[in-house]
Amino acid sequence: MSRGRTNAISALTLSIGLFSLPIFAKAQVPSDDLKSTSRTIEQLVDKVNPAVVEIEVRGWEVDDSEDKSERAGYLVHDRCLGTGVLLTQTGEILTNHHVIRGSQQITVHLLGSSADYSAKIIGDDPDTDLTLLKIESSGLPHFELAASSAVRQGQVVLAIGSPYGFGHSVTLGLVSSPSRELDLDTPTTYIQTDAPINPGNSGGPLIDLDGHLVGINTLIYSSSGGSEGLGFAIPVETVIRSVAAMEAHGSVKRPYLGVSLELVTEPIASGLKLVTKSGLLVNDVDATSPAFKAGIEPGDVILSVQGKATSDRKSLQTVLDSLHVSESAVFTIERKGIQGSIFVTPHYGDSRHLELMDYANVAKDFVDQLGIVGVNLNAGIRHLFPATRVPGGVVIAAKCEGINYDTDELKADDILHQVNGHDIHDVADLRSYLLQTAPHEPLILQVEREEHLMYIAISSRD
Repeated sequence: MSRGRTNAISALTLSIGLFSLPIFAKAQVPSDDLKSTSRTIEQLVDKVNPAVVEIEVRGWEVDDSEDKSERAGYLVHDRCLGTGVLLTQTGEILTNHHVIRGSQQITVHLLGSSADYSAKIIGDDPDTDLTLLKIESSGLPHFELAASSAVRQGQVVLAIGSPYGFGHSVTLGLVSSPSRELDLDTPTTYIQTDAPINPGNSGGPLIDLDGHLVGINTLIYSSSGGSEGLGFAIPVETVIRSVAAMEAHGSVKRPYLGVSLELVTEPIASGLKLVTKSGLLVNDVDATSPAFKAGIEPGDVILSVQGKATSDRKSLQTVLDSLHVSESAVFTIERKGIQGSIFVTPHYGDSRHLELMDYANVAKDFVDQLGIVGVNLNAGIRHLFPATRVPGGVVIAAKCEGINYDTDELKADDILHQVNGHDIHDVADLRSYLLQTAPHEPLILQVEREEHLMYIAISSRD
């Protein structure tokens, strides 16, 4: 630890100690070290604040109330507030994907400007929860997107954002963990911080005391909905790869193996009598995946890829991300006490959206007779409905008020396969058939709900 930082911490400790003095004790003047630290932070905030923007999004979302609510599954107008960071002087802005999900209008507010800027989406990476926006402007202050020195546990960081609409709020805290996995099925790691982050901070910067961008604030763990000291940011190294792909292609293609993995622990190694006491245990393999085709089996332990040890999922993902498309990788595995090599060529695909409404275009996919927003059940959304009974159909992404029919019995996520015995292949097919239906003619819908088929009769509203 440097001498200057030690003095600053001592000064902070001294200032905290003031609160424990007797009430009649003589007030102490803050030390020069504490004043210096305060001025340094003030100057830092003045420098970086203009590169942080407020984002206002107006659009649609599905009411996710409990099923017993009469409005559950209905489409409602939504207004969302978030934060973004300027990456270029010509108006490229990075924010979270969940901030702009379902957007119809995106407005950006710059610090010190009374003008509103309309933003358009130029790149999207739902897997990482990042989106790249663009406004028409020039000469804007911005962050330099570059890998910083390694983030360390205990490091002081600042978060800037618009919590609950309070624009350009600054909070200070520590790095609680420089690398935290939140989803065992996803290799994404986050920076955990206790710097207060609340709704509205999403998409804002996490910066170090040199003013470098070290992460993009993206989520919190909370039982109250507000900050409880468990905030998480996407590391800048992940951001750099995502932004480069979005700028080049508008989306991000990632290597896919098709395996479920867990870290080898001492009990696992002992119970399975593994020769090597580290690596990644293969829990399951998708029967259509590159890993399955290459011969990887459940119970295998992945020891290394391309000669680099796979001590955790992050190390495996780092190696895979370094591969060129169509390049095979050498996997060293242990199977029944014997080591061997397997060549695997990962598949590459665009980021998969996380929710059905991400695939819906409200204006284009609205079926007014039924009052639904429908999405074609095709290969693009198959991962959201892996066990569907019938190959094609129309998935109800959301409900509205139908013009011709009373559809109260339908629910969001229902899949329409037939109308009056006529197979429904897509939204256009559904709309065309409904136009041919005689007025007041009842409709018998074959619906798949939670992998069960049923018939639902709906009648005319007249």
